Amino acid sequence: MLTTTELLQTVQKHTGRALDAPQVKAISHDAGPLWILAGPGSGKTEVLVLHCLKLTLVDGVEPGSILLTTFTEKAARSLQDRLLTRKAAIAASHPWVTDVDVSGIRIGTLHSIANDVMREFRYRPYQGTQLLDELEQLMFIHKNAAIAAGQSGWSKKPPPDDFWVTFGFLIERQTGFYPNRWKRAKGAVDLFNRIVEDRTDIGSMRSASEAQLQRAVELYEDYAHELEVQRCVDFAHMEYRFLSFLDSQQGSLFLRGDGTSARPGVSHVLVDEYQDTNPIQEMIYFKLASRTPHNLSVVGDDEQALYRFRGGDVRCILSFEAAMKNYFKVDVAKVFLNTNYRSPGEIVDFYNHLMLSCRSTRLLREFVGKPSIQAVRGRGGDYPALDIIRGATMRDTALELAGLVRALRKKGMITEYADCALLMRSTRERRPNGNLSEAGEYARALREESVPVYNPRSRAMLEEPEVQLTLGALLEALDSTDRFREFSQNQRFQNMIMQEWRDSFKSVETSSALSKYVAAVRAAIRGMPTSRMLDIELLEIFYNLVSQDPLRQAQDDPEQTLRLSLLSSVLESYGAVYGSKLTTDTNFRGELNIQWKRNFYYSFLDLLISEGMNDFEDREESLPRGRLPIMTFHQSKGLEFPIVFVGSLAVTQDSVRWHAQSKEYALEDLLKPYRTSLGGHELPPSDAYERAEQDTIRLYYVAYSRAQDVLFLLLNDESIKGSLLTITPEMQGVVVRSDGESRAHETKMRRRL
Repeated sequence: MLTTTELLQTVQKHTGRALDAPQVKAISHDAGPLWILAGPGSGKTEVLVLHCLKLTLVDGVEPGSILLTTFTEKAARSLQDRLLTRKAAIAASHPWVTDVDVSGIRIGTLHSIANDVMREFRYRPYQGTQLLDELEQLMFIHKNAAIAAGQSGWSKKPPPDDFWVTFGFLIERQTGFYPNRWKRAKGAVDLFNRIVEDRTDIGSMRSASEAQLQRAVELYEDYAHELEVQRCVDFAHMEYRFLSFLDSQQGSLFLRGDGTSARPGVSHVLVDEYQDTNPIQEMIYFKLASRTPHNLSVVGDDEQALYRFRGGDVRCILSFEAAMKNYFKVDVAKVFLNTNYRSPGEIVDFYNHLMLSCRSTRLLREFVGKPSIQAVRGRGGDYPALDIIRGATMRDTALELAGLVRALRKKGMITEYADCALLMRSTRERRPNGNLSEAGEYARALREESVPVYNPRSRAMLEEPEVQLTLGALLEALDSTDRFREFSQNQRFQNMIMQEWRDSFKSVETSSALSKYVAAVRAAIRGMPTSRMLDIELLEIFYNLVSQDPLRQAQDDPEQTLRLSLLSSVLESYGAVYGSKLTTDTNFRGELNIQWKRNFYYSFLDLLISEGMNDFEDREESLPRGRLPIMTFHQSKGLEFPIVFVGSLAVTQDSVRWHAQSKEYALEDLLKPYRTSLGGHELPPSDAYERAEQDTIRLYYVAYSRAQDVLFLLLNDESIKGSLLTITPEMQGVVVRSDGESRAHETKMRRRL
């Protein structure tokens, strides 16, 4: 075995980078719980990888007894690759470690690990179940749950009007009317997931004096029963099953092992991005680390917690120390990775001040004793690392931005346009009234300067030509008799949209490969007898459609490719819930089954038209080279770029107050009395406005900290009139510097170019 010193010296020689004292402390940690609060650009990924190597190559821990969870599968693959790379470098100098198979470490999301473990151990309550993704869960609720039941023709009774007075916040602040089935289904996803993820005390909630809370329990239990009957689980209930598994006899074997290398048990648990954990995941991690001395190492940054709207609960990381003392009665080793290796000091100081300028975020730093982030880098040239592009109007700012990007490329300060990123709250290029948005102004100016941009969500997905053409071709192939129009005869908007899709297809040359394929599908269906199954499934038809010209040409454009892949994922989810097999009708020869068409309309087409596709995002999307990406703050999480432009700075206290009325805060407050957590009650109390304020600041903290060399703030005099980013008066003073200072910086940058 190596010594820790040999391990660290070998890696430092291989990477050419010295490790700082807190990193060495975290990597060298021996036993017991470890709490790593890692600021942006502080090397947390390297620390996780080297800690795993220290456990396996120095301490001799069986790789199969180590669990390492991440937030996404993409992050898991990145960790796996770096782990193997670092291990190979060590083996080059110390060949005796070659036989240690670090690929045996379980690395993945908690969901993927839980799924694999329960299937590996053949846990009976999980055997034969179908795991529903987020979209499949929505469709399942729409199809089966009482909360989304139709007003007539259903054996289940939908919730009364009074229910939606209490829970109106679930349907995007819309109250005073009875929501349609898709609105109710979407609201139910948030409600039911939060009930499970917060480890809600259902018994206490059922005993509440508020009748609609009791009704919420009944609706949840109806949904849970349907999952049980149909042998399905969503992600939240899969975690619930995994928690039950860990308390079972099979779970005990998994945790304790049997003394063999095949069943080594669980000795060490490492969790990345712990700030996005929720209470049921918190309990799972504590159960996984139940063996003394409770080797649970959590890594994250509460100031980069962005996923409250998906159920993430920042209180889990903030109260980790208290939870450990409450649950295991043990102390926690605490390490602050507060040295930033990514950005120059000007940028780091700027987003430090952002956190300290707000009372509620400042109190949280003080609560955990977190020091400010320290930079080790200086400027990369004779220009400011933090600058402002400010015009009289948004258009003026956009033109200045586009000209600057072109100049950066022309002068060789960036090697390609993908070295820059434009970060916005929303990347939609037009407002609902059709006018250009802020992102639209910037994108238009960049295109005018011949700067290629990557913005696949520039507008609603269903407005994109390739999506409309694909859907039109699908309708023409499957529904030559236009039955869908009959189903939607009382829905004029849906009819109009579907006709636009069909018209898009009919505009294609009849001699095109796409038109010929659609004609062939229609002819095949017409020629089939009644009640026969087709030898081709729905998804096969879809994939064949997009492989025909002119749709095949979309594969040459990364934006169009992404949009069609999103459409395919929606169709796959539909097939998973409703089936992908196609049969002809019993009574109408040459036509697909009428009931199948009815399901397809109400559970696929109506979903697309009513709710759009934009919510169904790929969190592991890859960015193409050669294009300047326009991204949301959320999409930029975990990424870095030499030059970052940040817009959407017109944040006012009124907008924060409005955000505080969002469903995630209302649902938190409603379920708070029934929520179960291990240490969250130890935190300073905060109301909805303070939590919305914290979340808003975290968004900009993440955006600002993506910059490696230069951070530009995009301002204009029109937005400044709206009191720019005035979450606190102090913050306004930082962002909106005097005209003289900002103009001097702009002039200096121009001279440099």
